[in-house]
Amino acid sequence: MQDYAAEKLGFMDSALATEAQHWQHFAGFDEQRATAARCADLDNLVIACRRATAARASRAVDALAAAWAALQLTGPIRTVIELAGHLTDADGLGARDRMRVHGIMTSALLHLGDLDAAEQHLGSGLALSEANPEQVAERARLLACQAELQRIRGHYDSLPTTLTEALQLARRCAAPLIRLRLMNTAGSAALAQGRLDAAAQAFEEVRIIAQQLGDRRWEGGADGNLGIVRHEQGRAADAQLHYRRAVAVAQQIGDRAFEGNSRCNLGLLLLEQGAHQAAYTELDAALGLAQQIGQRRLEQTTRCNLGIVNEALGQTVVAQADYQLAITLAQSQGDQRSEGQFRGYLATLLARQGHHTEAGQQFQEARRQLVSVNNPADIALLDAQQAVTALLAGDTHDAAAWRAQAERAIDQLGLGAGSEAARLLTEARGLCA
Repeated sequence: MQDYAAEKLGFMDSALATEAQHWQHFAGFDEQRATAARCADLDNLVIACRRATAARASRAVDALAAAWAALQLTGPIRTVIELAGHLTDADGLGARDRMRVHGIMTSALLHLGDLDAAEQHLGSGLALSEANPEQVAERARLLACQAELQRIRGHYDSLPTTLTEALQLARRCAAPLIRLRLMNTAGSAALAQGRLDAAAQAFEEVRIIAQQLGDRRWEGGADGNLGIVRHEQGRAADAQLHYRRAVAVAQQIGDRAFEGNSRCNLGLLLLEQGAHQAAYTELDAALGLAQQIGQRRLEQTTRCNLGIVNEALGQTVVAQADYQLAITLAQSQGDQRSEGQFRGYLATLLARQGHHTEAGQQFQEARRQLVSVNNPADIALLDAQQAVTALLAGDTHDAAAWRAQAERAIDQLGLGAGSEAARLLTEARGLCA
């Protein structure tokens, strides 16, 4: 059909004019229009961006932003890297547009897990924002990217300063979507640090803002994140309700990224409830979504969770391969927190198989990584894992020390009896008996 239309336009000598009408139309789409009807206009948005860029049009960055709004939901993420790459050094772009391109590149690279490249684009964008202080909204968006990068890397000492400045700018330019993103990052950071009440408060605020804006995507995302909080608090029924609502919303609007995240978390919860086959189904679907859209961070987490399921099913060889692949993915992205978590699971599996020396080496490296990024909840789980594995090795003295350390952390963090760390301590007590 495109070839036929191009042939007819060629006879009419109006191909360029028609293409210009096409990209001008779609460059005018805001995020809501770009993602409408499950991103029905995705192909048009991508083509419009390519045409506007080829024409060196002043609105090429508008077309890029519209395409990115849809691509971050559906993938493949690498498509926006290609589109933005043609604009990064394009002639004739003003400071605001160059800041927007760097911001989009940063966001896309964060989705892919390429943290070093994301940081380079972020630095270029922030340098432009300092030289152009009148571009308040663009600096706020870049700071939102910086906050997310700091969260992923576990830089919790510098994160509050970034969040404070970005929130002030977002309020100053009346940008509720930026504020929503920032509160989501704040909630995720609080969750990683084991501050569950603060995390729940932040995610509730995200949900309220999303409801006020009529933004179903972020409303579903907030539900998914609240599910994680309730899961950690041991409130399994509430967690499952949040996860299933998040999956339903994501499927309704065509957001494969949020669907994959929610199905990954739901799968882990189902595993804990003993529904192994249902857990495997959810995690396998999440892995497929992660690979389709190019979400490397979701892929590595799902791999680890599949390892947990396969271990529970007695498929230890497959489980070990899952854990090692998850570690490799985390290493390739410089994600120390995730790598430390995955090594903890691998170490526990090795200890259950009687490979205590190898398990000890994995635990040592896992602790070094988790301490370096300061995640108390992850360290509490590691303590509980080491309590179990020490008992498996017959070392009751070390087991008691690890158990006491884990119990203190669980109490301080307010983790529920259904949390993973607490359940492991229950197993340790059973081994003692």
